Amino acid sequence: MREYISASEWDERLRHEDVPKDYLNKLVMNYLITEGLQDAAAHLERESGCAPTVDLTTVQARVDIRNAVVAGEIERAIKGLLELDAGFLDDRPGLHFVLRRQQYVELIRGGAPLAALELAQKELVPLAERDAEAHPDAEPERPAAGA
Repeated sequence: MREYISASEWDERLRHEDVPKDYLNKLVMNYLITEGLQDAAAHLERESGCAPTVDLTTVQARVDIRNAVVAGEIERAIKGLLELDAGFLDDRPGLHFVLRRQQYVELIRGGAPLAALELAQKELVPLAERDAEAHPDAEPERPAAGA
């Protein structure tokens, strides 16, 4: 069971901690980027000198990609990824497989089993065959010969 800490107790504990300002700036920068607050991130960079870990001009595209995945629009997410970096999924075959597998699930949920089957044949199987180690859950284990 977790210990409950009141706001006043939290404030008291925090007063005794030495959290470097650089660390806090990086934490805030990461939050701003993750939430798509490009202008605020640029302002923080100017004010604090804290360099963002990504190109700030890509922040909105990243948010759009995340929103597409959350909405189950995997093809749109993949298109967005490839517009940002054409080789992104080639460098991350495991992620490519997971995205295509989610697209397969979304097609089935959407009542398009034939489209899902076509996707599995054209996209999932080749990805699974190309890099089986990146996604060991792609195919159930087969018993060893003679077992």
